[in-house]
This record gives sequence, C-alpha cells and structure tokens, in this order.
Amino acid sequence: MVDKKKVIGAAAGVAAATAAGVAAAKLKGGKHSIYHVRSRDDGWAVEAQGAKQASSTHKNKRQAVKAARALAADHAPSQLVIHRADDSVQKEHTYAVED
Repeated sequence: MVDKKKVIGAAAGVAAATAAGVAAAKLKGGKHSIYHVRSRDDGWAVEAQGAKQASSTHKNKRQAVKAARALAADHAPSQLVIHRADDSVQKEHTYAVED
C-alpha cells in the first residue's frame, strides 16, 4: 500500500528543489546583491554583504526582516540571509528577476 503522505511530501520536496534551482539559475553568472539580517547589541541590522555599515537598524527582528525583504526585492536579483541571534543561518531567500 502506498503512503499518500510520503508521496505528497516527496512531491513537495521536488517542487521546492526545482523552484530553488530555477531561482539559482537566474542568479548564476550575473551580479547580485546579498543582504543579511543580523543581531547586534542595540537590536537587529540589515547589512549588504561587503558594506562598511548597516543599511538600516531596527529594534526587533521582525522589523529588520520586513525591511530586508523589501530591500532585496527592490534590488533583484538578490539573496536574503536571515540569521539567528547566535549568527547561525535561519533562512535564505532568493529574489530573481521576473521574465
């Protein structure tokens, strides 16, 4: 007997991997910006990779993520990396240029 939950889960995994591959392909070979949301002593910061100072600072992570998502979407193709308070990566999102 086939376990429908496993089949559906596997299909969802394939779809997610395909979407990630398509997004990565749209970034490949072209210049793209990478933005990070990181914890600081005074709150949370949105930082463009390689920049000397933060693009913006926020009192809480929710506000920082909202600002970073808007910034990354406005500068597509780009990537957003959201960090936990210990600086480990919590989540990544790719913003591809729409065809």
